[in-house]
Amino acid sequence: MSSFGERVKEARIEKGFTQEAFAKKLGLKQGTISDIERGKTKNSPVTWKMAELCGVHSEWLQTGKGEKYSNIQKQSQSKDLITEIQTIKIHEGSAAPDTYTVLNQTLESVNLKPEDARILQTDSLNMSPTIGRGSQVLIDTSDTTPIEGGIYLIQDGEHMALKRLIYEYSYLVMDSVWMMKNDNPNKQEYPDKFLPQTGKARIIGRVVWYDNRI
Repeated sequence: MSSFGERVKEARIEKGFTQEAFAKKLGLKQGTISDIERGKTKNSPVTWKMAELCGVHSEWLQTGKGEKYSNIQKQSQSKDLITEIQTIKIHEGSAAPDTYTVLNQTLESVNLKPEDARILQTDSLNMSPTIGRGSQVLIDTSDTTPIEGGIYLIQDGEHMALKRLIYEYSYLVMDSVWMMKNDNPNKQEYPDKFLPQTGKARIIGRVVWYDNRI
């Protein structure tokens, strides 16, 4: 099995980055990238960001296990089998590309029309362990009606995040309400919130696919 440094170098070169350009994108020094690739540094706190820049799975980059690319990232030689899907960037300055190439069979498997599809690459742990940081997520923007237990991309004021919607009784309001829940069990860092019925919150779409799972 290749080392962490060898995988970083492989992914960087495949994407066409020089060490200097790669380091600049990551906010690191070129020497830091050189140390990683030569095996002097065994891991990095920005591994997920490296994976995002290079279009590979963060788990593969970190451990060498699993698939290097997801179905969303795999290229097909036949243009009839692929579609370019626009990326949703959760925050300004995201290193994610403007589009991803998606296999048409992936869209068909979830009955998703290309014009309704959007992709985002997660940069948070709020939905972990279900959806990890660095995962590719396929969103159906035509599906904005809450379904019990569904995962949705929600715009709440200036913030955008994936949330699981649960309809439950709240003793605070003495009524049943939709709750925006995080799968991460650390509720102190990732607290659950009410889904506002009016005002600033907006459902952008429902998650229909993520990292080879529906």
